[in-house]
Amino acid sequence: MRKTGAILHRAMDEYLSYLAIRNRLHLFSVELLHRNTQFTAWGLFDIDKSLLTSIVSSMITYMIILIQLKDSFQH
Repeated sequence: MRKTGAILHRAMDEYLSYLAIRNRLHLFSVELLHRNTQFTAWGLFDIDKSLLTSIVSSMITYMIILIQLKDSFQH
């Protein structure tokens, strides 16, 4: 959200002479400020950085275990 706001404000500075575009960008930036953007899985739980980190960590752990088991079966 912060990056989007920064991009919007840069665009607003570029389109100073275009009043209609500037007004639309301003309205969009105000809407972004007041909207709470949140991703969920069918409303059951939030999908955020901590969930994605947990999923990746689990995948890496299982891959390491599988590699170790593969090596033990080959010997």
